Amino acid sequence: MVRAYQSGIRSEQRDQTRRELKSQALRLFSKKGFQETQIAAIAKASGVATGTFYVHFKDKGELAAESLQDFNQGFLESLKNGVESLAGDLGDDPTALVNAVGDVFLKYWWEHREIVFGLADHFSHSGQIQGLREGFNPELV
Repeated sequence: MVRAYQSGIRSEQRDQTRRELKSQALRLFSKKGFQETQIAAIAKASGVATGTFYVHFKDKGELAAESLQDFNQGFLESLKNGVESLAGDLGDDPTALVNAVGDVFLKYWWEHREIVFGLADHFSHSGQIQGLREGFNPELV
C-alpha cells in the first residue's frame, strides 16, 4: 500500500516536471528562439538539473514535437467545446458557424501564442516548415 502511494507521488512529480520543462522551454523559445535556447537554460528555468531534461526528452526537437501534439489536442477540445456551447445559438446560419469557429481559433492561438511562436521558430529555422504544417492536425490546416 505504501509503495503504491509512493509510486503515485513519483509519477505525479514526474508528470509535473515534464509539464514544467515544456512550459519553460516554450517560453524561452518564444523569447530567445529555438536555436538560441540551450537545454541548460530550460532546466534552470524549470528548477531542475540539466540531466533531468534528458530523463524526460531526447532533445529539444522531441520536446517541440510533443508540445505540438499537446497544442493540437488542446485546440481540438477548445474548438469542440466552443462550437457545442454555441450550437443552439447559431441555428442554420453557416456564416455564424464560420465566425464562431474563427473566434475560437483566434482566441486559442492568442492564449497559446508562446507555443505558436516558439514552434514556428523551430520549424522555420530547421528548414522544416512543411514539418510544422504536417504536425498540425490536417483537419485544421
